[in-house]
Amino acid sequence: MLRSRSIPTALLALSLLAACDKGEAETKDAEAKTDAAKTDAAKAETKDGEGSAAKKGGDAKAAALHPDDQELADRRSKDQLEHDPAAVKKTHDEMVALLAEARKLGEAGDTEAAVAKYEALLKLDPHYRPALIEAGELEAKAGDWVAAVHHTKLAAKLTADDDAMKVTLLDRVGQYAEKEGKNNDAAHYYREALALKPDEGLRAEIQGRLDALGDVAPELDPPDGPPGSVDSLHLISLLSGTAEDVCAQYPKDGLCVPEECNFIAPGDGSWGVFEVGDGSTNCYHPAVRTGESDWHVYASALMDARGEEVHQSVDRLELKVVEAEGGPFLVIGYAEHLYERLWDDELGDEPIEEDVIDAEGVIVCQRVGDKTRCTDPIITNLNFEIGTQTGKFSAELGYGPDQIVMSKVVKEGKADAAVRTYFYGVLFDEGPHSLPKAI
Repeated sequence: MLRSRSIPTALLALSLLAACDKGEAETKDAEAKTDAAKTDAAKAETKDGEGSAAKKGGDAKAAALHPDDQELADRRSKDQLEHDPAAVKKTHDEMVALLAEARKLGEAGDTEAAVAKYEALLKLDPHYRPALIEAGELEAKAGDWVAAVHHTKLAAKLTADDDAMKVTLLDRVGQYAEKEGKNNDAAHYYREALALKPDEGLRAEIQGRLDALGDVAPELDPPDGPPGSVDSLHLISLLSGTAEDVCAQYPKDGLCVPEECNFIAPGDGSWGVFEVGDGSTNCYHPAVRTGESDWHVYASALMDARGEEVHQSVDRLELKVVEAEGGPFLVIGYAEHLYERLWDDELGDEPIEEDVIDAEGVIVCQRVGDKTRCTDPIITNLNFEIGTQTGKFSAELGYGPDQIVMSKVVKEGKADAAVRTYFYGVLFDEGPHSLPKAI
């Protein structure tokens, strides 16, 4: 099973990309490929910045991660999921047994033992939503609000195709966050639930909870943009100190359990990506420093989640500074895959379907005075098999003043529906698209 990338864990700034000729050649090759995607409206020039990162005791690694072609091909093999019928049945039977044991222990009031069984099930299928929801319910009853927020928040993120269920889960996360004493977070999740337009009765309840919180930090929410603008990520934290300090302050109730925290940064180390997780489930958070030591840390847009029934991995992560009109921009380029065998909520005898998705794209961040902005993932290449649906999307991306410019857009199949199923990421038509307002 693939493990977390070998990126440094303690966070001292070191100059890295000049470490060896091979690293320079790989970086130049990546930049050459990017140059092909530039449009006449936005002639971006890659800044000659070096990558920086470090771990305790030394051993510097390049900020740009370039698996070789064979390794990338191996990662993107459908064989990442087991297909031997006997092996699939064995895993399925284990999941069924763990679910039954967890529910029995929960009914008996043994929350700790029940949650341990749910966690064991999630090691096999990290996307099995009932385990996340039921674990969160038990933890909430026991008053463990941190754990309840973590599990329920992850269940909400994985609910991409059922707005009613997503509203319910986001409302719960808001209530649990209130109990945890995090009113700013609670307000964000109430607002996110309301944005999905729940029915009138539930809408009134959620709005009442939001109003009761009073004046809470609206700056943590994505700003509204003009029609056709790029969506912005949710700003989850306003933190201070060094990158290592930010790692220490990472919320324990986040999407990923912060057993390890790595910082990947180009240039002067004032912006980059925090990789947080436990090695099997990792989150990648864009972050931009403002002033001497204040950080804006954005919600996780990219995730790893690996088990017997799910293989979701960020295969390549490349960070660079791009100079363009209205720039500079931090461009976080990524390649990822998701291979998943889907089971129904009660783990019936046969899986519902298998999904195979390969994607590439960018997240664009910018510092605007003492404010910042980071976009949702903007997909530039997508290949998918979701059940019986197949399709592709491709585009080239350039940069202009306060906008990104899409060109050479090609869509095949139901690409937009695929992205909705795929949890995150946006597809854009040909032409310019405004960047979100800075916050």
